[in-house]
Amino acid sequence: MTFASRLARGSAGLAAGLVATVATLGCPLPAAGASPVVPGAERVVVGRARVRLISQTTWVRLGGVFTLDLAIATPHPSSDLVQVAAFPAVSTRSGFEEAASGTEPSAAGWYDVQQIASLPPAAGGNGVAVHIPVDSNASAPAGEKAFVPGPGRVYPLEVQLFATGGGPLGKPFTTFLVVAPSSGQVAQRLAVATVVPLGSPAPRLDHRLGLVPVGGSAIAATARALQGAPGTPVSLETDPEALAALRSGSARQRSAVAAVGSLVADGDQLLPAPYVPVRYASLQAAGLDGQVGPQIAAGLSALRASLGRAPSGATSVVDQPLGGATLDTLERTGVRRLVLPASDLSALPAADTTLTYGRPTPLAGGSFPATVWSADGPLSARLADLQAPVLAAEQDLAEMVVTQLEAPSLSRGVVLLAPDGVSPGLLATLTAGLEANPYLQPVTLDRLFERVPIANGAPVRYLVSPKNAGVVGDQPGIVELSAELGSFRRLVPSDTSLSDAVGRALLVSESDLLSGGHGKALVALAAGRIRSWERRVSLPPAASITLTSRSGSLPVTIRSVPHTRVHVTLELTAPKLAFGVPRRAPGHCRTTYQSETCSLSVDGALTTFRVPVVSRTSGVFTLAVDLETPGGSVLLGSERDSVRSTAVSWVGLVLMVVAGLSLLLWWVNNIRHGRRARRLVPRWETGDAPIGEVPVGSGGDGLG
Repeated sequence: MTFASRLARGSAGLAAGLVATVATLGCPLPAAGASPVVPGAERVVVGRARVRLISQTTWVRLGGVFTLDLAIATPHPSSDLVQVAAFPAVSTRSGFEEAASGTEPSAAGWYDVQQIASLPPAAGGNGVAVHIPVDSNASAPAGEKAFVPGPGRVYPLEVQLFATGGGPLGKPFTTFLVVAPSSGQVAQRLAVATVVPLGSPAPRLDHRLGLVPVGGSAIAATARALQGAPGTPVSLETDPEALAALRSGSARQRSAVAAVGSLVADGDQLLPAPYVPVRYASLQAAGLDGQVGPQIAAGLSALRASLGRAPSGATSVVDQPLGGATLDTLERTGVRRLVLPASDLSALPAADTTLTYGRPTPLAGGSFPATVWSADGPLSARLADLQAPVLAAEQDLAEMVVTQLEAPSLSRGVVLLAPDGVSPGLLATLTAGLEANPYLQPVTLDRLFERVPIANGAPVRYLVSPKNAGVVGDQPGIVELSAELGSFRRLVPSDTSLSDAVGRALLVSESDLLSGGHGKALVALAAGRIRSWERRVSLPPAASITLTSRSGSLPVTIRSVPHTRVHVTLELTAPKLAFGVPRRAPGHCRTTYQSETCSLSVDGALTTFRVPVVSRTSGVFTLAVDLETPGGSVLLGSERDSVRSTAVSWVGLVLMVVAGLSLLLWWVNNIRHGRRARRLVPRWETGDAPIGEVPVGSGGDGLG
């Protein structure tokens, strides 16, 4: 129900009070064209009206004074009125939400109407102040109307501007008056863990794959807001890549990093984070689960380098849908306590939703036992308000008091997840309101899990599968670059400068903040740097080699980078050669029937060694020479040398001798048999016998 409806429901006394107040104050309407100005109030053109909360008393004890500092913009500030109306106390969160949205069904039970011109200036000099004494006997100084609390602790207050004639000006807002115990604090204060992000500018790398410092003012503003309440610990979500870049930036950027370090040193918790903002579900959907671990490890390393300390890795905040495979990866890094949005977890049983649950629960779906805390959705959502940040913070503080009053004897807590870009003014108001609050106990996330343990019979929660995983920049390029980087690190393990730079580029290319085109260009640049370096490791041009004896040696030369140790794999293949193990090779070799593979470590512009071989035959044949990275994933060079063998092997020589002897024996034997045949057949003389007749005794059967 809106304020106008409430007024129509029976607040005739309220309207009468307005008229009476105007009459009492004796405030004539300003003359036409007059432009009265109230000190501290905004001056605007006629026709506009607005009231905004600058600050207020977060809680007050009986006998104290509740103060509202207001920024007012009205056409006639010298004669217009401001009204504060109080409504019956709220005792449930549902009732609180109704009141905060302006739909609380009850009529106002108390109100105070004052002329704007009569209000004192606000404490900071910007705006006006409304002072409301809170007492049980309705005593108040002259000119102030005391508020007498009824049953309950949290009372909605609606602030509205009115024209002198009684018509409302602009929209009202609803804040809350919290009455504290007469002394001290409640026995079981509600533990409040606030997770504050420190800004995530779009990551940038230059043409040398170096970090480019961007921004820093938002991080500095957030740090200043948190430093205003040193007694209110929070948990910090940082962007490790951004801090690493700012650390090498201007003096102002370096001071922003130093401010974050001061917060951590003063007791704020530093949470683990990936190197750049990434969506785990997107990496999983793209088949890049293996990149989650490197992202976390690089983030821890960067935070240690930037802030001088590494975060505790046992508790992690994942403000995004989480898949089972990624949960396993996080648990393998040591995470055992997680904070997730309520929408990413299975619902609690109905019996546990009557009141705010406020406790951790077991989390199923991973390989290790884990505990999860569901972040409070309504409280976290209100922290995104940029239009009325102070009001949003005060409403959150009041709603958390209502949460404590739901079950004042139970040990419970809530987690607030502030969004990126949260207003520093909101954070300053929230942390100041938590400090020394009699109902609320600000804690870090680690302390929250220790303070509020899992209850007996707690329900088990499950991950809700992400509906839309999204995409990861240049996925094929990222996969290929990851493989190339692994090969390069095996190729040149001692050169960490380029591999670290390419590793940064690989991680940055997976960021949610990069556009697809920028990520693709970054991947191409990093891959080009690796391939340019790899081209410096090669083989000389193909050559022709002559073996003049049966056994010999083949010269092998590898071109490399001077003064850099390079690990390579060399493979020689020739079916007509038998390979031996070289004595002075810079590594170790193993041979097979027709090939040899050597794992070598070379250091120098040219490295030459000789491979012993034995020729199985003479002639001309091909020797294949392949140079690869360790593991054979990248081919660095490939040549096909021509080998000419002019030597004759002993096997061939024996065969030649045997063949010659066989030929000689056959020839001798053939001569002998030919001579014998000629002796057995007489020679014929011309005319000795007619054709067809055989002389007696010529070798026939002896018949005449």
